[in-house]
Amino acid sequence: MLLGQTAAAEPAAAKPITCNVTKLRADARKERDRGNQLKRLGATTEARKAFARADALERRARQCADADSNSRPPLWK
Repeated sequence: MLLGQTAAAEPAAAKPITCNVTKLRADARKERDRGNQLKRLGATTEARKAFARADALERRARQCADADSNSRPPLWK
């Protein structure tokens, strides 16, 4: 039964991965602003979590931008 389910499932590589770099950077900015606000209110633990999420979003935006700029078309095109 499991074998039939995995054979019918679509492979993960079939879908192209697209990134919206400007949205990722805007979300990171919002998280950083939220972290600063929480820090001012004295909620340091929540502020650290917000800063960590902002760093992760910025890292993902940088990775997407690098992948877009470094990708080359295949030789046969």
